[in-house]
Amino acid sequence: MLYIVGVAAGLSLDGAQGTAYQRGMSQQHVVVVPPQGVDSSRDIKDLVERLRDRGADVAVSTVQHASASPYEARVVFVYRTLESVLLEAMGRGVQPSGSIGPWVTAATALLAELRARQAIGKSEGGEHGGALLVDMAELELHPSATADRALGRQVAGEEDAWRQRGRRVMRGDPVLRALARVCVAAAPKARKLSAELAEAAGQDTTPAVDADSAFLYYTGILQRRDPGVEDLAATALAEITAERDRARAETASLKSALAARQNAAGVTSISLGETFTHPAFHGFERTASGRPFRWMGLQNEAVIPTHIPAMAALKVTVVLEVVIDGKALGALDIGVNGRFATRTQTAMLPNGQIAKTAIVEMPTAADGTPEGDDTLSIWLRQNHSVDLSATGDPRCVGCGISYITVEPAAPPRGKAAEAPPTDAGAPQPASEPAPKPEPEPEAPAPYRVPGLAGPLDITRSRDDEGREIVTLFVRGAFDETAFHPLETMEDGTSFAWMGRAQEQAFTIVIPIDRPVAVEAHLPMVLDDAAVDALEIEFDQHSPDETSVARLEGSAVVKTAIFPAADATRPLAEAVEVVLRTPHTGDRSDEGDPRILSVALSKLVVRQL
Repeated sequence: MLYIVGVAAGLSLDGAQGTAYQRGMSQQHVVVVPPQGVDSSRDIKDLVERLRDRGADVAVSTVQHASASPYEARVVFVYRTLESVLLEAMGRGVQPSGSIGPWVTAATALLAELRARQAIGKSEGGEHGGALLVDMAELELHPSATADRALGRQVAGEEDAWRQRGRRVMRGDPVLRALARVCVAAAPKARKLSAELAEAAGQDTTPAVDADSAFLYYTGILQRRDPGVEDLAATALAEITAERDRARAETASLKSALAARQNAAGVTSISLGETFTHPAFHGFERTASGRPFRWMGLQNEAVIPTHIPAMAALKVTVVLEVVIDGKALGALDIGVNGRFATRTQTAMLPNGQIAKTAIVEMPTAADGTPEGDDTLSIWLRQNHSVDLSATGDPRCVGCGISYITVEPAAPPRGKAAEAPPTDAGAPQPASEPAPKPEPEPEAPAPYRVPGLAGPLDITRSRDDEGREIVTLFVRGAFDETAFHPLETMEDGTSFAWMGRAQEQAFTIVIPIDRPVAVEAHLPMVLDDAAVDALEIEFDQHSPDETSVARLEGSAVVKTAIFPAADATRPLAEAVEVVLRTPHTGDRSDEGDPRILSVALSKLVVRQL
């Protein structure tokens, strides 16, 4: 998840660019590890720029990936004190107890990585870059001096200042500050971690606010509560109430106008282009054809706020340019305002993009008015991602998303599907006949990470009765993780032994409104037990029945029959076919030390 900041925007660590990055190691290299959720804050960006201005090669990482930092790099861990986290939470009206647990988890992980980095330097010596711990408040107060310390430079005239905690004015009144300190003191583990972090950062742990100052602040409030002050407060409250009512009326008018405009336009689009920023997504990229997208993977959940007014039911479509594998596509959940859809539909678009659509129904009052928030937030949850560090790319990615569309869905619970719902009070447009489905497009090959595997060799055809047949050949650029390198038989047939891993998933695009047969063509097998143990899964379902046909020599075809997944979905969808080989062995007595199970030459998926 490490991304280069000091070399060029959007630079990744693969190919020639990765070589350039390694050559840059002759510079002093600094890896900045900010607290979770503030990696794109102004202070972190300012620190990065100051380090670059001082001639350093800079990268930004996370605590989980700090151990992958180059040996010569100096790793700067930036943390937030529990007191500041609690103060911020209480300022938002959140009870402080809910913030202690996550902070303890993050602080424990940070200290472990810090000590591990320091231990490497002590044990191995040499050109090890070392590690530094910095309080976020200290960074905000002394950004220039922090940059000098990150480079291991002596800060002239400020040595004593660095032994004391930065005294930037904290938001909130002294009562909340004192309460935050009481919360820290009342939690033994949090108190111990706070002391260890302060010691590691070389800070003075003197309380920023004591009980006396908090008491004086509170009694001062009480003493000022005379009738005149109360009258003044009442007048101010009346003015605020009038302003609130005016704002509500204006908001209602704007929502009505926006709803009318949306009912006319039909669809609202959210682009993940160059101006889009979100902590769950990596930087802006383009495909070979020039279409923009962003990988999701910095965080596994994204909440994207919008100005779209609440509706009773919505159709949310996430349009993807690439997916790292079939699991990532299937594990992408779509929701609205925290309510995730229980059923989604995936289809290929004519331009080769993948559209995953969900219908989300929102809670409504008796009159049909949407309840809850006035506007909508799109929720995406990525339950599967792949760490690409083995390829020289330190990112963790799952789905590459281009844009998201939101539109009113058909009224829920049995109402006419032709009548699109509107906001409460908005006029209903005349119903229109449902459009005829577009001809099914040809599906592009699934995305493959550079250096891991090339595009799969997949063909699509139909039998005499128009039933779909999809064939995946093990040849050409086939280089899946569970398989050993390609081999060729005397008749020219390419195949690969499975055994490097016991499970392999393939993404196949085929309609699921009919039963299907999945055929694994195996020109060679380790033994009969490997064939019997071979498991085939289609769209996360086990087969109704399996059979084995033995061909000439040692060739075998194992077939698994699956029922129709959904008879109402005739369009082609991206589904996952999984092969599992729990029975493996080797042929060491024949001079082959590899772990083997079955050899695959092609995989055929056909409608029945």
